[in-house]
Amino acid sequence: MNLRKLIVVTCSAIFIVLSGSELAVLATEARSGNNQRTFADWCRQKDSLSPETKHTVEVLLEEAKTNDCDAADRKLSSLTKLYFYDQQISDIKPLASLTNLTHIELSNNQIGDIKPLASLTNLTNLSLSFNRIGDIKPLASLTNLTWLEIEGNHTNESGSLNSLSFLFNFYFILKFHNLATPAHRNY
Repeated sequence: MNLRKLIVVTCSAIFIVLSGSELAVLATEARSGNNQRTFADWCRQKDSLSPETKHTVEVLLEEAKTNDCDAADRKLSSLTKLYFYDQQISDIKPLASLTNLTHIELSNNQIGDIKPLASLTNLTNLSLSFNRIGDIKPLASLTNLTWLEIEGNHTNESGSLNSLSFLFNFYFILKFHNLATPAHRNY
């Protein structure tokens, strides 16, 4: 009987150690950002997402013209341009895996957090006018960006504009100061 207990305890300990190792790997991946979700992942989890995220997934499915998650992922991943003007989008996390995008029109939505755009390093044109954006620092990683429209937002950190000095064409209205200040640079 003691041998049985020993075997059960040993097997349980091995299972716990192995499971713990897998959990540690997953936790490390989550911390390092190596757990990038694909659009298909977002799509398959659609029913358990927040209403805001679910809405974005549904808008993307409409764009892909299919409800098949894998087919939509293939189609969306190959796109270089997205035009989602006035689509009541507030959560853009599902866009983060669409790394082939070069042009995105997201004006006139309810977007506040633009951190998911930081992974879209192929972006050259980005329109974010008339949203709820307060912090534009996440755009600093978008060094291919040559056109940014961000008027009509809550951005009040003019210092963060320095991180976007690589832009060739930049249009910004300082709503914080109630000034209409377009700044265009052509090199």
